Amino acid sequence: MDDANIAILADGGGHATLAADALAARDLSVPELEAGTKDRLREVLPDAASVRNPVDVAGGTDDDPSVFADCAEALFDDPNVDGVLLSGLFGGYGIRFTDDLEPIEKAAARDIVTFAEDTDTPLVVQSAYESADPEVHTILRESDVPVYESLDLSVACLSALAEYGTHLKTTDERDSFNLEEGERTIDPAEATNGTLTEYDAKKVLDQYDAPVTPYELVETPMEAKRAAVEFDAPVAMKAVSPDIVHKTEADAVALEVTEDADDVFQDLVENARTYDPQARIDGVLVSPMRTDGIEVIVGATSDEQFGPVVMFGLGGVFVEVFEDVAFRAAPLSKSDARSMIEEIDAQPLLNGTRGGSSVDQEALVDVLCTVSDLVVDNPVVEEVDLNPVLAAEDGVEILDASILLSNESQTTTHTMESENEVISDGGDNE
Repeated sequence: MDDANIAILADGGGHATLAADALAARDLSVPELEAGTKDRLREVLPDAASVRNPVDVAGGTDDDPSVFADCAEALFDDPNVDGVLLSGLFGGYGIRFTDDLEPIEKAAARDIVTFAEDTDTPLVVQSAYESADPEVHTILRESDVPVYESLDLSVACLSALAEYGTHLKTTDERDSFNLEEGERTIDPAEATNGTLTEYDAKKVLDQYDAPVTPYELVETPMEAKRAAVEFDAPVAMKAVSPDIVHKTEADAVALEVTEDADDVFQDLVENARTYDPQARIDGVLVSPMRTDGIEVIVGATSDEQFGPVVMFGLGGVFVEVFEDVAFRAAPLSKSDARSMIEEIDAQPLLNGTRGGSSVDQEALVDVLCTVSDLVVDNPVVEEVDLNPVLAAEDGVEILDASILLSNESQTTTHTMESENEVISDGGDNE
């Protein structure tokens, strides 16, 4: 189902109204029916019936549920209709009114199945009698027609079909993900406790030409001072340790460092060692400070049902406050990535508000597709967290990165190194 135009076939005005509202809540349209379709509906429905979409049979099926099949066939044939929602009591007429209606309903169900099989238009049935498990519903389900009691679930099903139709339509946009053997692979042995250091995570992103903020891993105070000068301070400085995941908790992060980067280096190393005396410290990561732009988050996780799933949303401290995020299963096309960006509630911020400039959304699209490539290429990746990614008018930059590998990927056991084997903090090995 490439589009999202749904015809509603209901056995009451209440059912029709509720169904229309539920579809609108999921941005699914209720289109105008063709004149010929309305004529066909009038032939089988009473004068009181509404042949506009939503179609209300107005009691026209109370004595003869086979009318549902005639109406469904007409809706399937309408070129304006991409999906049909049958909502109300279908399957329960033999229970609600008289046993004599049950065989008529069964025959109607078989006819509906036949009509549905002859069309590409999907059908979802919502029935208040679904929990009674009538044989009518069994006939539908055996032919892959979904039946639900919940209206919300029924509409969610149609929404998912619409999204899947869009997904299929854009498959020709997808790049090839078949890389040469050994290319762009992550060595699980590089991770401790399943997590790559920020330095190693950024090296992985470099392999994908991702827009990572310039960085240098320094191992001495003098190297830190030189790097700060070369990056034209202010700079951000972070202790790098495979044993310390949360650097802020260890007071191992310093921002807006303008001078004395050598002293800051020693402070960060000391704080990290105080936080975890057994931690190995690989050095301090130095990067130029970036402040202009909007912070967003790009990530990925491995879902048991869908496999790798890519995420996008408002980043920084706001990601947990607003939880304004969008998800798509990988691999992504550029169309998928654009739809994720358009989906979040904060999207107007990216377009520029109150005279502000819009951010480079195509650059964000590229980052989303890059993360998609990374997780598709490397099944050992359990999570990717790029937060924040700073989006500006002239491009985007990844300021921080974390990559978590699955437990199954940990094929080597890391032994603790002695303190004489860690970096020097200026000549004093404690």
